[in-house]
Amino acid sequence: MTQPKRRSSTPAKDLGTFKLGTQDLNKPLTGMQSLFVTHLVHDRLNPTISAREAGFKQPATAAWALMRNPKVVRAIAVERETYALASNITKKAVIDGMMEAIDMAKMKADPAVMVAGWREIGKLCGFYEPTVHKLEVTAKGAALLAQMDSMSDAELLELAAPEGVIIEGEVESG
Repeated sequence: MTQPKRRSSTPAKDLGTFKLGTQDLNKPLTGMQSLFVTHLVHDRLNPTISAREAGFKQPATAAWALMRNPKVVRAIAVERETYALASNITKKAVIDGMMEAIDMAKMKADPAVMVAGWREIGKLCGFYEPTVHKLEVTAKGAALLAQMDSMSDAELLELAAPEGVIIEGEVESG
């Protein structure tokens, strides 16, 4: 018995789907996309709830597509910046407020609140971002690697321990 094909109850045009390279980023958002942005930024709802409030029939699917739509992502960034300017809230103002709260917690001798405040400041400043290490092999390094690849085990051991201090052992694979 073959099962009938399921059709989405949310039209693709409402999801804000896009083909990279073919979308006109200067074209205005649809009404539902604009409502989504408003709920996300001003009401501070999560994407799925914002999509539901905007009227999408499949809010989780719509939220996923909208958060990948370049027009919507740009509109969210612009709206957040506009909202921050209108509210006169800057990153510095938020950090200053957190510092004031930390000082109050210090006067009350509440270390847990102080630590929480410093953690938030650390996040705002980007201190919890992963550290990226870039390793580049120069031509000289590449030549050294090639030379080491051509060496025998005995030569490599001599290079690693020139005084002859070598510890013998066995390796077992688990």
